[in-house]
Amino acid sequence: MAYTCLFVIFLGVSHWSCGPEVPDECKTHYSQPSYERDHAFRDSYSIEKQLIVYRCAMQRKPPEFGLAAYIAERGDKNLPIILAALKAEGDEPTKVGMFYIFEIMSQKKLLRGKPETIDQLKQVADSMHSEVGRREARESIDRIIQYNSN
Repeated sequence: MAYTCLFVIFLGVSHWSCGPEVPDECKTHYSQPSYERDHAFRDSYSIEKQLIVYRCAMQRKPPEFGLAAYIAERGDKNLPIILAALKAEGDEPTKVGMFYIFEIMSQKKLLRGKPETIDQLKQVADSMHSEVGRREARESIDRIIQYNSN
């Protein structure tokens, strides 16, 4: 009887995971060879799927910021979707990483004439709980403003 109880407990504990569940989109993405996954990310993923995979990339050690360029190059037509994802993100380090997408968009002059976007980014930064996160987000916003003024 004691062995049966231990076995049942072991089965229950063995199904616990150490951290959040990895979305299927990320499993599929990272199971491909790098040259295939970069091509697929850039050319065939929807913006929603790109953001899911980018979130996973931000949580890797070290974070993978390179995918931000592919998201940014799709243009400002995706700004509402990217802003909504940023606002909904609960993990502050991931949120800080998402600001990098806006930095690249700003470098490409895609945020020119969009002060409302900058204002929304400031609101997101100000609402962050972590002092470090707020500081990093504000530094990112400063770079965005600088790129927009050049």
